[in-house]
Amino acid sequence: MRQPAARLVDLGQLRGPDLEPVLEAQRAHWRERLAWDNRDATDAIRRLLNQRCLAGLAVLVGGCPVGYSYFMLQGSKAVVGEVFLLPAERAPYLERMLLEMTVIMASRDSGVKRVEGQLASLAAFPDVQIVVPGELQVYPRQLMIRESCEALPEQGPVDPRMRFLPWTDSQLEPASELIAEAYVGHVDANITEQYRSASGAKQFLEQTINRGSSGRFLTSAGFVARQASSPRLRGICLGSMVGARVGHITQICVAPAWHGFGIGSELLRRAVDGFRRAGCNAVSLTVTASNERAVQLYERTGFRTLASFPAFVWNRA
Repeated sequence: MRQPAARLVDLGQLRGPDLEPVLEAQRAHWRERLAWDNRDATDAIRRLLNQRCLAGLAVLVGGCPVGYSYFMLQGSKAVVGEVFLLPAERAPYLERMLLEMTVIMASRDSGVKRVEGQLASLAAFPDVQIVVPGELQVYPRQLMIRESCEALPEQGPVDPRMRFLPWTDSQLEPASELIAEAYVGHVDANITEQYRSASGAKQFLEQTINRGSSGRFLTSAGFVARQASSPRLRGICLGSMVGARVGHITQICVAPAWHGFGIGSELLRRAVDGFRRAGCNAVSLTVTASNERAVQLYERTGFRTLASFPAFVWNRA
C-alpha cells in the first residue's frame, strides 16, 4: 500500500498535546542515545506551543505529527534548536526537507543575516540546498563521554606559575575576555558567534550559568587558571548536570599563548573530580572534529565518541 505523503505545516497550528508522542520520543532519544535528560527543554517547548510562541515547522504524515523543528530569533541571528523525526520516519529526504524549509523560514525576515544550529538528533547530515542566496557551512562535531568519574591521572607537569581556583561569578568579566581571546581564528568561533567578542562570550556564560540548554550549572565543576602575578585568566573549565548522575563540560579553553603548559589537562582533571564529588558516574562534552589536539586530549583521558552530529551556519549573501 502506498504510504501517505508527508507535508509541512507551521508549528503555530499545533499545541503541546498534538506533539506529545514526538516530544516523548525526543526525550527518550536524548536519554538513551545521548545520555542527556532534556525534560526541561521539552517542558519549555510544550509551554511555548500552548502559548503560540514557538516558530518552526511540523511534519505530518496521514494527518499525524511525526516530527518538528523550531528556531529562536536573537537579533540578526536565528538559532535552530531542534530538527527531530520519529525513528520510524527518519528518512534522509524528510530530514533534508525539514531542515531546508526551517532555514528558509528563519531567513524570511530581512533582518536575519545568519542562521545556525547544532543538531545532535539528525541521523545523518543531508545534502542541504538552501535556495535563499547565501553561504552554508557544515562542521562535524562529536559528543564524547567518559563513563567513569574516577580520578584522572596527571597528564604531565603543570607550569608552576599557574594557580587553579574554583569558579565564582565574580570571574564573569575576565572569563568573557579569555573566551574572546582563546577563539580568535578558531573554527568554533565560526560555529558559535558569541565567542567572537567579550560581550558575546559574557552572554554565553550567563546563559550557561542561568540554566541554559546545557543543563543545570554545577559550581563544583568550574575552575579557572591564572598567574599569581596577574588578574587575567589563562584558562577556564565549566560544567553542568545534564542527567541525574551525568555531568557535561560546557566550556574549556586556554589562552593561545599558554597552550602546551598542561593547563587544559589540569582544568579537566579538576572538573572531573568536581563531578565525582557531585555524585556523577559519567561526564560528557562536545568537540569539533577538526580540533584534533582537543580530541586527542579527551581520548587520552578516557573519553570516547558517543555520537557524531553536524553544526551548520548559513550566512546571507
